[in-house]
Amino acid sequence: MGRRFCVRCGREESKDTPIIDGLCPECFVKERVILKLPSKIKVTVCPVCGATYLHGRWEHLGEDIKDIVRWYVLSTLVKRSTVYPGVEVVDVKVKELSSGMVTMLVKGRYGSASLVQELSTHLEVDKRLCPNCLKSRGGGYEAILQIRTLAPTRFNVMRAVGERLARVKTFRESIVEIKEGREGVDIKMNSQTACRYVANLLKKEYAAKLIQTWENTGQLGNKRKCKLVISARLPGLVAGDIVEYEGEPAQVIKLKYGRVVIKSLSTGKVRSLTHDEIWRGRIKYLSSKDYAILDGRVLNYEGGRAVVQSVDTGNVYFIRAPRLYSLGSRVKILIYKGKAYLLL
Repeated sequence: MGRRFCVRCGREESKDTPIIDGLCPECFVKERVILKLPSKIKVTVCPVCGATYLHGRWEHLGEDIKDIVRWYVLSTLVKRSTVYPGVEVVDVKVKELSSGMVTMLVKGRYGSASLVQELSTHLEVDKRLCPNCLKSRGGGYEAILQIRTLAPTRFNVMRAVGERLARVKTFRESIVEIKEGREGVDIKMNSQTACRYVANLLKKEYAAKLIQTWENTGQLGNKRKCKLVISARLPGLVAGDIVEYEGEPAQVIKLKYGRVVIKSLSTGKVRSLTHDEIWRGRIKYLSSKDYAILDGRVLNYEGGRAVVQSVDTGNVYFIRAPRLYSLGSRVKILIYKGKAYLLL
């Protein structure tokens, strides 16, 4: 029998390096898919007790959403029709959850060769009370807490907020239903007092802007029935975001104790914004469509300005900046409203 080689890199077949469909293991995971995933994974989780609805019944698969997704994939999606012929899927590990996407490391074996591949798909988490928790709450609600963000809704931001609220007993015991959508999360609660308490917590710790209204639900005798609706709008910013503050671009450094800490790209000054400063209209979230980021190289310093050349276009920019980088250093240039700034 003649020797076989990888058609992509030319590597020769050996005992520990079998040729799989004309490819060595390393090239195989770059050209083929070990496990076919659907365009979207949807898991249903009880927000109170953490049970997961799987195969027609509620089970406790773990407290972390990563564990739940892993068990869901292994028990539901790993089957002969979805796994590449000849490959055995050994394990699945959730690497990252971000902005409604889940990234997994899928481990498999083909003969004596180990295969590891990174795969991603959309993830939807449907939060619904299990029968036991629904029964204990009677299904009725007296208030709705709507959580929205100034920046586009991110899965990791909402997840962090959810994990914080899950530690609040008052919140857990008052949940009736949780609905997640593209714009944010709506939480039905059986206590108006608990709704106000949680909303104020979001204001204190996440700088949420609160708007309170009432929803007319009919008449009970001579009295009008109303449900409390509180809209809690969070900045929803994360470290690294670019914002406009007082007409100038700035970079978000961190969020801490209900404040947003930013660094001005024009002066380098760090500022901790209070709740009023955030919602007074002085800060504006910028998407990647509002600015451009270029790779650059520091050529010189002249009169308090860095002379920086774009690696991509060759254009030279004179940018006001302190001497933080040595000559020849690679830097990032931000272009906003026709002006250039260094990402410090």
